[in-house]
Amino acid sequence: TSVLHGGRFSLRLEGGRGGQFDGLLMDLPSEAGLPKNISCWLRTESVANVGYLTIGGPSLMESVIFFHLRSDGVAGLLSANGYFRGRKIKPSTWTSVSIALDWDRLVASLFLDGSLAAKDVPFVSNAWSTQTLHLFNVDAATVWWDDLVVKYS
Repeated sequence: TSVLHGGRFSLRLEGGRGGQFDGLLMDLPSEAGLPKNISCWLRTESVANVGYLTIGGPSLMESVIFFHLRSDGVAGLLSANGYFRGRKIKPSTWTSVSIALDWDRLVASLFLDGSLAAKDVPFVSNAWSTQTLHLFNVDAATVWWDDLVVKYS
């Protein structure tokens, strides 16, 4: 089924210079505890290494989750063992993304447009830091982000 989303006041993130963690960042409130869910809408015209969303510190080994879109059109989560799990999405359409975090088992599950795309993906590292949310592109492209929500309960 197709999900409609307008993105009238979305964030447009352009660029990508081949690096990671060089886009936007937002400090998350440490007193709120550990996040249980991260959700958003995203859209890109390109099939590229773009749309990165991470929570943690300023590197892969300091991150808890590592979501992005790959150059083969798959949106997914990178796991601690190096596997990438997800499914293809359509470019030029808004995609609903929801990432549920299970801190007892140190895994995350990814939902795309309301359907389970990856279940029980091990956190990308052993880090417990949830101090920062990062959005960035590696390849030169444009990604629109909208309704980004971090839930703590």
